[in-house]
Amino acid sequence: METIRKELEKEKTQLEDWRKITKKFLIKPPEGTLKVSTSDGRVAFYSRSEDPDHKVTYIPRSNQSLKEALAQKEYYLKADRYIEKAINAIDYFLRHCPDGNIDDIYEGMHPAKMALVVPLRPTDEEFEAEWVREEYEGLAFWDDDRSNFYTDRGERVRSKSEVIIANTLHSLNIPYKYEKPLIIGGTKLHPDFTILDVRNRKEKYLEHFGMMGEPGYAVNTADKIRLFESKGLYLGESLFCTFETERHPLDTRELKALVGRMLKN
Repeated sequence: METIRKELEKEKTQLEDWRKITKKFLIKPPEGTLKVSTSDGRVAFYSRSEDPDHKVTYIPRSNQSLKEALAQKEYYLKADRYIEKAINAIDYFLRHCPDGNIDDIYEGMHPAKMALVVPLRPTDEEFEAEWVREEYEGLAFWDDDRSNFYTDRGERVRSKSEVIIANTLHSLNIPYKYEKPLIIGGTKLHPDFTILDVRNRKEKYLEHFGMMGEPGYAVNTADKIRLFESKGLYLGESLFCTFETERHPLDTRELKALVGRMLKN
């Protein structure tokens, strides 16, 4: 519930920003409403007065600004009504929404009682343990691949930089899986690292691009990021990336800061 509250508060802030724009425009809007007439595939615009006579006046092509202003007025009037209703609905929910979340009930019990109860939702520890136990089949290594890079957990990865990333995540006690398959929108992807955001109970993805100094590699990198985003995994939200060149190797301080941003929200 706390997550819903935060999202609604964020949405309310956006709505209030939009309301400032609509209110500013509607202080002194153009008079009349915009009417459209279509005949033989041609579109004509008219201004209709708002007095009892409802006088209709043709708007010539040369007066594009009036057409735009009247169209914007109609849009802002409807948007303003929507925003007002949405803000009122959010305020109502926030007033009646219980504080905290259902986990607080279980965690607030006496330990002896907790041992007797099966909570409605697994604890963070239980959720993480179940996620870690899930088995998967990652990408295979070619028989002629002579690279031997192993993490502190004993898993084989494809580069020294991936060893650094894996060991950093491990040292920070952040659960991760290497090249776990992800099927989304009918496409099978293998993100380098799938990271579990335990607090928000979401998977996030970390891709490492280690040869950004090569033009062809950089183009492929951009294509791969676009592929992720076409599947709804947006950079800075669900997808995070590290980059390096020969002149600028992977910086562990920047890596830790990036991981912190991944798990912040």
